Amino acid sequence: MKKLFAVLFLVLSFLALGSKRAEAIIYSINADTKEAWQETADGRCGFWTGCTVAGQPVEIEMSGVSFSDGTRIEDGDDISFRLTTKGGVGCRTWPPGGVYSHEKIVNDTFSVTVPGDYIASKCQYSVELYKRIDFREWGDVVRQYKYNSPYSPPIQAACTAAQCSEDLGISASASYELCAQIQSGTDQYDACFNCFNNQGIWTAVGCIPSEPESVIKVVITIGLALGGGVVLIMILVGSFMLSVSQGDPNKTKEAKEIITSAIIGLLFVIFSVTLLQFIGVSILHIPGFGE
Repeated sequence: MKKLFAVLFLVLSFLALGSKRAEAIIYSINADTKEAWQETADGRCGFWTGCTVAGQPVEIEMSGVSFSDGTRIEDGDDISFRLTTKGGVGCRTWPPGGVYSHEKIVNDTFSVTVPGDYIASKCQYSVELYKRIDFREWGDVVRQYKYNSPYSPPIQAACTAAQCSEDLGISASASYELCAQIQSGTDQYDACFNCFNNQGIWTAVGCIPSEPESVIKVVITIGLALGGGVVLIMILVGSFMLSVSQGDPNKTKEAKEIITSAIIGLLFVIFSVTLLQFIGVSILHIPGFGE
């Protein structure tokens, strides 16, 4: 009986080895230059590094495409390409249906034009490359090569010339990597990208614009908000001290003084907008302050 089981085991092992599937090994695809842009009246605007507009075609070009071992993809050979997306309703992958387009390498370069119909507002896009090579002489080994770029900033409904970036590289800038730490699809996430698209600085308290008059407005807004918060805390502290004073004249007096000071401060906060506008426009003549 033991010999029978041993024979069956050897037969099954032989069949398993004979029907062994090709081994899939995944490697990366590299390129010397990776660029993407939209053509505008002001020239080429970087698709990954600036503000890009919905409904406009995107040009993608890569040169010096090679495998991770340094082997170049030769002229005349093809590589599979698709533009994947995320962002919700209205965001579509190109080519449609989740398939790849097959692009020829010409003069060490390949280029793709993605139709504007597939570039939708608030969507983000990533370039995906794929190449499969079967090495039959290596025992049915299959090598798969892939490349996935970082996702682009969300597409905008409109952009100004100042928001156009001359950097055409496909990469995630440090600014947009900061936004990527915020949960995708939230208002704060969109506000962060819009901030950088408008040349602003994203901070813990929101977007700080780069224009001097806008900076002043933001600082005043933040100051007023902080002032209102301090007033509220003082009133709560004074009310608490008054409730636990137990008729002690000194504690009652101290609590009333805190509440009175808070109310006076609140009046200053309320009327400070008028005072600041008067000082900024009539005395200091700060540009854009009275708008």
